[in-house]
Amino acid sequence: MDVKLDINTLPRDNQHVKFQVAEEEVKGIWHQGKYKSNEESIYETDILIYDMWSEVVRWEPIQDLHQKAEIDALIVNPDRLDPDIRDFVIKEYKDFIDSNG
Repeated sequence: MDVKLDINTLPRDNQHVKFQVAEEEVKGIWHQGKYKSNEESIYETDILIYDMWSEVVRWEPIQDLHQKAEIDALIVNPDRLDPDIRDFVIKEYKDFIDSNG
């Protein structure tokens, strides 16, 4: 059976994504990289390149790596948060993770 990607479901050019490759899917291993549309590949580094057609089994967008890292740091150390907004921020973070991974 020939499987073809729907071009409308591919990431945007230079979009940061997290993704799984076929060999590691059963182990639950995820990678992060940047999609290059002209090559239809995801670059984890300049050397580690994964082909969307033959290696990548699923991908999800990463909206803003810097913003996510900042939020992660606050959640790891919630004492840095103002007590008046701590519960709200933690709830928003959990909602964000549930909807974006």
